[in-house]
Amino acid sequence: MTLKRIIIFIMITNFAPVLQAQNWLSMNVNQDIRNFFIDTIDNVMYAGGLATNFGGKHTYNGIGIWNGLSWDTLPNKLSGDPSSICRYRNKLYISGSFNKLPFNCPSHSLMSWDLVNHKWDSVGIGIWSGGSDFGSAKMKVINNELYFYGAFDHVSDINLQSLNLVKFDGTNWISLNYPSYTETINGIAIYKGEFYAYGQFIDLTGDPNMDFLIKYNGTNWVSTGANFTGAHSIESIVVYKNELYVVGYFLKSDGCPGDGIVKYDGTTWQEVNGGFSLFGNSISIPRHLEVF
Repeated sequence: MTLKRIIIFIMITNFAPVLQAQNWLSMNVNQDIRNFFIDTIDNVMYAGGLATNFGGKHTYNGIGIWNGLSWDTLPNKLSGDPSSICRYRNKLYISGSFNKLPFNCPSHSLMSWDLVNHKWDSVGIGIWSGGSDFGSAKMKVINNELYFYGAFDHVSDINLQSLNLVKFDGTNWISLNYPSYTETINGIAIYKGEFYAYGQFIDLTGDPNMDFLIKYNGTNWVSTGANFTGAHSIESIVVYKNELYVVGYFLKSDGCPGDGIVKYDGTTWQEVNGGFSLFGNSISIPRHLEVF
């Protein structure tokens, strides 16, 4: 009896957190959340989107700060829809489509919140495209540099044609010479010293091997050596255990290196355990990869 009781106790103890984790809890947010950023320095989560109320706290910024127990907000300066949030050094950068009224926001597209002095700062005149005040950019910190990528052709108040991709070291803006005004970049990664970018582009610069995923070797943008010509989309890329993983809507039957997911070791592209399927159908679209 003693042995049975111990086994039952262990089983109940192990299952209890699993059962508890199955309950969904309200976060008390009144509208859409479009993006998240986890700040591992201050141990908080930023949520951005169309929401104007986070846990009873009203804001026009569309940004909520979750500490694990309750929500907080930033002082109103923006009025709009933040599309990307990222911490770089001691500032929180927010890009999106902002209205100048009613808080006299100096930029339509890019602002920063000083985490030390607790004040809003402009970042030049922001990111813009086609002579307008608006540009679309996501952000990611890699090797202590802040990268902006998306759909824009100028950044800040300097005369720099950034062509949808630029990096920022806190002072200087540097273009990576992405070769197209019109083809948007959807995601980036650095793998073995080379810069990878993906998007919905086909035959970039007229090269039939430059489809969906390309890399920058420090001088030129070149093919990755994988045939994604028959792909429909690449949705996400990430470096995991010294290999580059790629997921999206692509099929081996269309000439791609796998079904929905492949990996690259710097020399060879390989399938990953037969790929993904949906009810036995090879057409399956994994949307995102995250290393946790």
